[in-house]
Amino acid sequence: MNARNRTIVKVSLALASLAVCAVFATFTTSCASSDNTGGSGGSSAAAGTHAGGTPATGGTTAAGGSPAAGGNTVTFSSGQAQGLMTGYGWAALGTEDDTLTSPTCGTTLTPLTPTAPCTTANPANWSSTNALCISGNVGALPAAPTQTDYSDNWGVEVGVDANTDTTIPIGQSFSTISVALSGTPMTGLRVDIGTTTSLSTAPYCAVWTAGPIPLTSFNTECWNGTSCASSTDGKCVQLQASDVTNITQVMIQVPSTSAAIPVTNLCMTGITFN
Repeated sequence: MNARNRTIVKVSLALASLAVCAVFATFTTSCASSDNTGGSGGSSAAAGTHAGGTPATGGTTAAGGSPAAGGNTVTFSSGQAQGLMTGYGWAALGTEDDTLTSPTCGTTLTPLTPTAPCTTANPANWSSTNALCISGNVGALPAAPTQTDYSDNWGVEVGVDANTDTTIPIGQSFSTISVALSGTPMTGLRVDIGTTTSLSTAPYCAVWTAGPIPLTSFNTECWNGTSCASSTDGKCVQLQASDVTNITQVMIQVPSTSAAIPVTNLCMTGITFN
């Protein structure tokens, strides 16, 4: 199965009461399609660089470009991370057949779409003050999907940046990551990780489980397993222990499959590194 180049409209989101500027940047990355068990896919392709946008305003940026705050846990308050990570939450979706009904934008509660992201004039509304939650639907892939199908319909995602300056990493080394979730679906999910060294390549990923996931099991073709040894195209990249300090983003993805997937109040409630 071919890899899919995914164009992500990434939107920095915070509650309107914070008067945070919600801006967007376009990414092109690659992530193969899977079945809803964490499944199969193809090769990844290079991309992932910022094509536009600026970091969200209204928060506190670490002075002098320093790493995110200490500790090993992450909680959320009004759309912003607290603890080891201090950046803002955001949501993303494919450009074809994927929808998000929550979060919404502005006082009119306008749905977030790839062509109509939240803006300063229409800031985002999270449904929870202590979690990052999304609701919507992932459209079904056709019976014989093409590269364009994979590219346009890669699913939906909720994520958080390590710092309000999105280029600043966590700056600490760990062995495992646990991402606490609630809502639906709770199967077929992936944890995606971005680093300062993977901004120009596909994100690292792993099949989500409720317990700790070894960070060195993340790779750019997680649909083929936890090791790049399973890759057949020679393009797979394994996350190295030395690169853990460079983590800039943590995301939960609901990847597209041959069947539509309702997403109901899927919430990232916390992150723990050990």
